[in-house]
Amino acid sequence: MMTFEPAFDTSFINERFRIDAEHERVLAGSMFRYETPDSGSLYVTYDVKRNGRTLDRTIESGLFVFKAERTSGYTFLTQLTDGRVTLQIGTEDAFERKVLPDIFVGEHVYLDTTEATVVLDGSRRQLLKRVIVSDEPIGQVGDESSLTLSERYGTVIEVWGSVRLPLTTTLMSLSPASEKVRLATYEQDGTIVHLDGPNTRALFELLTEVVPSRVPTTATYRGTISLHERLSEQNLDVYVAGGDVFVVDLHTGAEYGLDAVQLKELLASSNQTQKIKM
Repeated sequence: MMTFEPAFDTSFINERFRIDAEHERVLAGSMFRYETPDSGSLYVTYDVKRNGRTLDRTIESGLFVFKAERTSGYTFLTQLTDGRVTLQIGTEDAFERKVLPDIFVGEHVYLDTTEATVVLDGSRRQLLKRVIVSDEPIGQVGDESSLTLSERYGTVIEVWGSVRLPLTTTLMSLSPASEKVRLATYEQDGTIVHLDGPNTRALFELLTEVVPSRVPTTATYRGTISLHERLSEQNLDVYVAGGDVFVVDLHTGAEYGLDAVQLKELLASSNQTQKIKM
């Protein structure tokens, strides 16, 4: 669980994060103080509405990983002197700064003023903030939809967040001590099969050897692998192109290539995976 409490002292943020007032200003209403779990990550995605249309993957998602201890920090938005908007999150010693693309520039910036505490519990993603960027003065938005507001003002950026525990598979780090609480399933064409113990271990080990790659446009979707470890879950879509196999992390969108021969041998050795076709 990760909680966000509204913060109001702009001067405190300016001093703590060394904001240069000549180049940027903290946007009032954008500041939150957060508390993280002992470890895990915050996954931030952006839904962009512009001129009454939803733009596809305009702003790259961000993944903010917590250290292995409870952490308190701040997240806030700033506007640069050239009109661009930034999202900043972290502590004064370690923070991430994301400058949104310069196509989202406007003289006026407005944020929803909801002050209720936001709690991310890992079960779903939640809307953290709506940012309206316009060359026209922005009035009260009420309960109007983002699409409607984008027709009137130009651009609405929805900032969504989800929080999860780290999964110690290949795509992250391998943790032999937690082997007894690992599960793996493969779903294809509505059929879900559970890998047995040795094959689960082999799959986790195989995933430690993935390499960053790009899924070819000619690749065919062949199902979804779901990995469970303790209370965390990771889902990977599987694609095949020729004799090569690729996986796409559904949380981060990252794409990887893996050893196709080893994966096929692993699946073939499990009685439960006879219905899975690679």
